[in-house]
Amino acid sequence: MNPFTNRSITTLFFFFLSLFFTLPGRPVAAQDTTVPDTLSRAFYDSLRVRAEKRRLTRLLYDMIIVTPAPSGHAREELASTTAYEAYEGRKIRNIEIIRLDAFGQNIDNPEEKTPSRAQRFMNSTYTKTRRFVLSQNLVFKTGDTISSLELSDNERLLRRLPFIDDSRITVVPADSNQADIAVIVREKYPVGANLRIDDIRSGKVGIFTSNFVGLGHELEISTPYDFNEYDAPGIGLRYSINNIARTFSRLNMHFSDGLGTTHMGGAFSRNFATSETRWAWSASVTFTRTNDRIDTMAVPAPLRFTWQDYWAARSFMLDRSTVTRLIITGRYMHNNVFRRPGIDAFSYYRMQNYQSVTGSIALSSQRFLNTSLIYSYGRTEDIPYGYMAELLLGREKNEFKWRSYAGGTIAYGNFYTGVGYLYTGAGISAFYNNGHTEQGLFQGSLRYFTPLARVGRSRMRTFINLNFCRGFNRYTDEYLYFRDDGLIRGFRNDSLGGNTRITVSVEPVLFVYKPVIGFRFALFAFADAGLLSRGRQMGSDYYTVAALGGGVRIRNDQLVLNTLQLRIAWYPNSPPWSESSLLTANSIMRLRPPGFEPDPPGLVPYL
Repeated sequence: MNPFTNRSITTLFFFFLSLFFTLPGRPVAAQDTTVPDTLSRAFYDSLRVRAEKRRLTRLLYDMIIVTPAPSGHAREELASTTAYEAYEGRKIRNIEIIRLDAFGQNIDNPEEKTPSRAQRFMNSTYTKTRRFVLSQNLVFKTGDTISSLELSDNERLLRRLPFIDDSRITVVPADSNQADIAVIVREKYPVGANLRIDDIRSGKVGIFTSNFVGLGHELEISTPYDFNEYDAPGIGLRYSINNIARTFSRLNMHFSDGLGTTHMGGAFSRNFATSETRWAWSASVTFTRTNDRIDTMAVPAPLRFTWQDYWAARSFMLDRSTVTRLIITGRYMHNNVFRRPGIDAFSYYRMQNYQSVTGSIALSSQRFLNTSLIYSYGRTEDIPYGYMAELLLGREKNEFKWRSYAGGTIAYGNFYTGVGYLYTGAGISAFYNNGHTEQGLFQGSLRYFTPLARVGRSRMRTFINLNFCRGFNRYTDEYLYFRDDGLIRGFRNDSLGGNTRITVSVEPVLFVYKPVIGFRFALFAFADAGLLSRGRQMGSDYYTVAALGGGVRIRNDQLVLNTLQLRIAWYPNSPPWSESSLLTANSIMRLRPPGFEPDPPGLVPYL
């Protein structure tokens, strides 16, 4: 029997059986409607008169007390620009920045400040963000005219800062032509830790600060260890400077040594900070020293190389109302390998010397919805919706040959009332050499999450992910595997590979209503299934993998500590030579949904 073959239907049976138990209950009926206001107009009028006596209370009143939005499409009510459209074109008279402590204050009610003794102590143990750091992260200034797109982009930009938990930008009208701006941010506790435990003898621990001495710089020290193969642990250092000289550029430097590998390098970059940013770019250089093994070698051989990567993009706004842009990009990459084992022209691409120039032209439309209880708990989340179509072209000078590169990508995502959020994307790319394709790849993905469902006083949402990947005319050593925890959770197998991979994941998440001393809990169950096929036909040799399990995620949004996840899993029909983690404890980064801006053009990883 071919060891690659696994034709048992047990895997599929367990996966589809699990779907029955993981579907959510009845959706929240009023999720997309506005709750009627039961307080009298007289109360609001009297409260407004009292608030007008002081500048701070006037700003807070206009942030907290808002006119209920008219009923309509959920996407219109949740759109990030809705709150500012009524003030479009007014002149900004004053800007006030209000910083809230990490503990004991609520951004939805910032005037109320009743921290406990423990919260006051925690607030005294860290350096607050310096005011000029927050000012440098504003894209508007006194005297500018209000742009709803600019304000919503800036609010999202503040929320993305690693030392900010949440932000609000509120417009306070002064008269028919002028307005004041209140920028309210709630900080995170800047010191945290990372933890990953693979087993008793291997894992990674680290400590970091996301706001070094209140300057917004990031510093991380980590120690990976694997005493199964190495006698000593490794060491890793990373230092990042955000928004240099108010240009929204970023400098990142890193060094790591241990577990048989040394990395060092840096990157100087700027992304599209807002929808109206015209230029984005990046320049990075990395040196790597390691040992690598090829199939014909009994022991690993030394591998030394440097990687240079330079990228630039220009954005042209076509329609501000739909944030439709034309984005043109160019990229130069140089892989300089100066010590390696012997290879040929059709294997071990990562060990080949090459220089490549690639470019793309993309039509992008990207707007955002403000919502919550999706990837985080209790904070505002910015969910992109829109579309993108991209065409890629390039040319590579390889040590073995010259060849061309071409590809295309499309993506679409939207939020549907009563249905949920749906994202779908697909892409195809390949090299062309003397009329033949090389290292071709087709991939597609679908992501979906339901509206919130009510479970008692808690809330529940279900996530479904589907991914398809197929390679054609790949190099002799290139295969798809199940060795990424993001495919089949806790499962790894780097012995069995194929050229077609399908994965499906279903995960219901219950956001528990009541926090415990600031910590919030999300209970989850999951069902993962994957199929890996070798050969030109789907009926060729294949094997399937399934995983069923559940766990809890523990999060304190005021702490910079990443979400702690405790997970238990069962793998009913694992193929031979597999590794699986029945019980896992690790920290996970905050997830972000895919957007609709093009990535730097280049070869898509095939793993």
